Amino acid sequence: MSVSQTHLLYAVLTSHNDIVLSRLAPFRDSSKPQKGPQIPARREEKATYDFPLTDSLRIPIDLESIYQYTSGFWLCNDREHHNARSVTFNIAAFCRLAAEAAGAKAVTDMVKINESLNRVFLVRFDTGYEAIAKFPTSLAGPPHFATASEVATIDFLRRQLAFPIPRVLTWSSRAESTDVGAEFILMEKAPGCLLSDIWEDIPRYEQGIFAKTLGECERKLLDLSFTHYGSLYYKNDVPVPLRAPTLLEGLSPDDELNSKFCIGPIARRDFWEAEREHMDINRGPCKFLLKIFPFVYF
Repeated sequence: MSVSQTHLLYAVLTSHNDIVLSRLAPFRDSSKPQKGPQIPARREEKATYDFPLTDSLRIPIDLESIYQYTSGFWLCNDREHHNARSVTFNIAAFCRLAAEAAGAKAVTDMVKINESLNRVFLVRFDTGYEAIAKFPTSLAGPPHFATASEVATIDFLRRQLAFPIPRVLTWSSRAESTDVGAEFILMEKAPGCLLSDIWEDIPRYEQGIFAKTLGECERKLLDLSFTHYGSLYYKNDVPVPLRAPTLLEGLSPDDELNSKFCIGPIARRDFWEAEREHMDINRGPCKFLLKIFPFVYF
């Protein structure tokens, strides 16, 4: 294959946390000059962070571009949309943790590559290594549960089904548990390019090979028989009352998977968004729904 399959597989297998476009498309400002007298914009000093390239050379970066949504604005409720998509964190603390996890001395650059429900960065290190950092916004899903479920799901699919998903280097699902002050996932950068960029240019037979390979991966997912409806977690990340007693049909209680993973509350954002976040409802794990919907959402 001339294209890496890991990007698309990761998007499919963890789609509830994937980067998607806003329901209200941002309206970009027109570059046309405005008529009438022009009022000079107020000049404000912006907070910056210096990324070290060498011991003596440092590259400053505007922190607003890191923390805030900068891809456009909305005609209606612009401030509310931007506030919901803002993510603030201790960038120096994150760079220290990231460098340690990547076996490097320092982070030399962070380039924002996507934003909406999650703030996603390409992180570069002094060793030349590159990784992907992801910070969920308040729209991405329930605090703790969405991040914890995504990390556990990635590990489960790599461990149980040998899916070629990038490995998680370090992560935190509890904003208060580290000096970073925000939830985050740092993972390997998948090699290759976006399938959508080259799909029309690759031979038809290679398109068929890719489609067949993706179908085989989906078949492996469908062959899994979970015992409850909910989301996948590490056991230590879910309170005992919210853990399902079993994981997979026919799995021995002594199996390593049972000691490491469990099914807990559903982490899909549509179960938690808006006023639903404050509703006292049962979000799983639930067993009787499997009689109607014989699958489990990751």
